[in-house]
Amino acid sequence: MALTVQLRRGTNDPQAQPRAKLRQAIADNREESERLQALEQAQLRSQDNVRAARQVLTNAETNLVKAREPRLLGRPFRPFFALLPRDTEAAATLAEHRSEWLADRAWAKTRHRRELRHAIESRHQSFLDPAFVALMRKHRVALVFADSVA
Repeated sequence: MALTVQLRRGTNDPQAQPRAKLRQAIADNREESERLQALEQAQLRSQDNVRAARQVLTNAETNLVKAREPRLLGRPFRPFFALLPRDTEAAATLAEHRSEWLADRAWAKTRHRRELRHAIESRHQSFLDPAFVALMRKHRVALVFADSVA
C-alpha cells in the first residue's frame, strides 16, 4: 500500500509540472546558448577570414607596386634615392667611410651646411615611366634630358 501512495503522490504532485517546465526551460536555454556560441565562433572565423583576405590583397598590391617600381641593375631605385645625402654635412659624414686608398687624396670636410641637389640622366626609353618620375619627385631628384647624340 505504501508503494501505491508514493506513485499517486508523484503523479498528483502539484510542483511536478513547474519542475518539468523549469527543466525544459533550462534545456532550451542550454541549447540556445550553445547555438549562440556556435554563431559567435562562426562570426569570429569569418572576421579572421576577412582579415586574412585583406592582408593577402594588401600584400598582392605591395608586390605589384614593387614589381612595377623602376630598377637600376635589377634593384629598385627607392633604396638608392634614400641613401643620397641631402646636405654637405651628410655628404661629409658619408665620405668618412671611404677606403684607405682615398685617405690622403680626398677632402671630406665642410664649413657650412648647404643643400645638395641630385639629378639622373637616363638614356633609355624605359625610364620615361610615370612611376619613375613620381618616385624621383618624391625624393626630390631631377630628371635630365640631354640634347646630345649618345
